[in-house]
Amino acid sequence: MKKWAIAGAAALLMLGSVTTAYAKENKEDYRAVFDAQYYYDHNADLQESIGMDPEALFNHFATVGAKEGRSGNAEFNLKAYIYNNPDLFVTFKKDLSEYCKHYAAMGKNEGRIALRQEEQGNIIGSWTTYYDETIPR
Repeated sequence: MKKWAIAGAAALLMLGSVTTAYAKENKEDYRAVFDAQYYYDHNADLQESIGMDPEALFNHFATVGAKEGRSGNAEFNLKAYIYNNPDLFVTFKKDLSEYCKHYAAMGKNEGRIALRQEEQGNIIGSWTTYYDETIPR
């Protein structure tokens, strides 16, 4: 019985480390799409709770704000970027920092859509097998 308990605990530890590695993010990659003044100006709730502390605002954006759908600057919204560029999911999956890094390194120059589009409304995501060549990517 003791052997099975040890084996089960070892399996859970291994599974946990695989899951952690899969979702590991580099917080610094969020800097490429962050402007402290913009973030401060567009988030009234943070003006009182954090104030104009650029590093504290960045920490909020990288750990909470981007996942909530807040924009770190006027050109980029993480949820909109993921929604409008489903081809990137194959590579980046749940590593949100990689989407930010990709936009700064390539996506912006490629003209990829990085902001919410009016016709999307409150849609968070969708899936289709139809490829529309008229949509700019």
